[in-house]
Amino acid sequence: SYDVESGDDGPSLALRVEQTGEVFDVPATFTITYSDRPPTTIVVPVSDGVVDTWVALAGTLRDVSPSRNDGSLAEITRMP
Repeated sequence: SYDVESGDDGPSLALRVEQTGEVFDVPATFTITYSDRPPTTIVVPVSDGVVDTWVALAGTLRDVSPSRNDGSLAEITRMP
């Protein structure tokens, strides 16, 4: 799940990744899509059942989605 938070340094993306079942160390790759600039790809190292991370946004956020072509064997799904 994700949310946009405002701060002194501008808006940031608050991203939460949750693992179900047995916990593994796995990289989770996400594409950040902006409405006013090209998309950016980030990699979040996931080593616990729940990992929260914050990413400074470089523009106006349109969407965040798990990357499908990163070579990972992990299945990442978007939660409502």
